[in-house]
Amino acid sequence: MSEVVVDREAVLAGLEGYLPPGPFWDSYRERGAGGSRLVMQPLATSHVRIRQRAADLLVDVVPHQTVEMLSSREEEAGLPDECTGGFETFQQRRDAVVSKWRAEGRLDPAYLVERAAVAGFTISINEPKPMMTGWSGVGCDHVGPYFFQFHVTIHDIEVFRWQVGCSEVGEPMCVLPDLSVLRCLIDREKPAHMTPIYFIEEN
Repeated sequence: MSEVVVDREAVLAGLEGYLPPGPFWDSYRERGAGGSRLVMQPLATSHVRIRQRAADLLVDVVPHQTVEMLSSREEEAGLPDECTGGFETFQQRRDAVVSKWRAEGRLDPAYLVERAAVAGFTISINEPKPMMTGWSGVGCDHVGPYFFQFHVTIHDIEVFRWQVGCSEVGEPMCVLPDLSVLRCLIDREKPAHMTPIYFIEEN
């Protein structure tokens, strides 16, 4: 996992350097001496393994690189939650973790558009206001009936409609895709006093 490679020979030489001075230990310092290899190689092997795992940990704690610690990163991010839906692949789970950590929590329409894009939806947001003398102009296309509303237009949505010769009696006249994830996401991220109104733009 980690790009760090621990040099076993360097570790072995370092361990030999900790041996105390004296004629008895000189044979252990000699490369190729049987005593040195028998005593130091198991220690060097364990040391290399521990250092390599430590290097792997430094990589795995980063959300966009995590593999072994993905479950821990999900728990820290509060995932999965009611606004994420189900994940079918490992990459989807990791992308959700990265998205959660990168979320800034802004209150502007562009932020909602960004968050919807991460969830796989293409939307645009319009904020209409009631007609007001001295404020609204003739031909203004940003006029709505109420304050504190914003319009969410969902683009490129596939809507399945009842068709003669294809559909059967008893089937619904119109079937929309599941937008519960998007609605949950916008309701969580939007300003508390605002109410979203949804529009669908079909393919």
